[in-house]
Amino acid sequence: MSANTPVMADFNRVLSRLHLCIYPDLILRQNCVPVERFDSALRDLVGELRLMMRTCLGIGLAAPQAGITESLFVAEIGGRALCLANPRIINADGHDEQLEGCLSLPGFQYQVSRHRRLVVSGFDEHGRKKKMGLTGLWARVAQHEMDHLKGVLICDRGTPLEAACGGCPLLDGSFAAPGWSSRKVLQ
Repeated sequence: MSANTPVMADFNRVLSRLHLCIYPDLILRQNCVPVERFDSALRDLVGELRLMMRTCLGIGLAAPQAGITESLFVAEIGGRALCLANPRIINADGHDEQLEGCLSLPGFQYQVSRHRRLVVSGFDEHGRKKKMGLTGLWARVAQHEMDHLKGVLICDRGTPLEAACGGCPLLDGSFAAPGWSSRKVLQ
């Protein structure tokens, strides 16, 4: 696709404001602040996050992955989209371990245990209160993105896939942000 197509023009505009943060970028380790204003600027941001997520071939993207320290994430699975600001888990049940990747940790995969079923609450991009049950992949994606809002990455929660991560720099500290070691969490 050429840079003159409408999608690429939109993506280039988004990239001029947002950027995909890759570990060890310190913003990925920050706790996010609550979203306080539900206005057109927030709705524009949500649209930009969705565009970035789709362009990067992701199914979820948290605001800190785009350099924004607000408590907000977007996700899209099977043509269904979700946006939650200030999300929290009200109830969780069951566990399942699956392989996960992350746009902010390109090339790395981890076996991560997550709840199979959740009840979450938060606000949509218009400030409307939402409460919903999520299961399966939706529950997994919501937990993954909500971890980002607390500065937690999959390398903190899971075990690296040996075949893809032999001599993993995330484990030996050579790829870690100053003052941080994922080895502390994995041991």
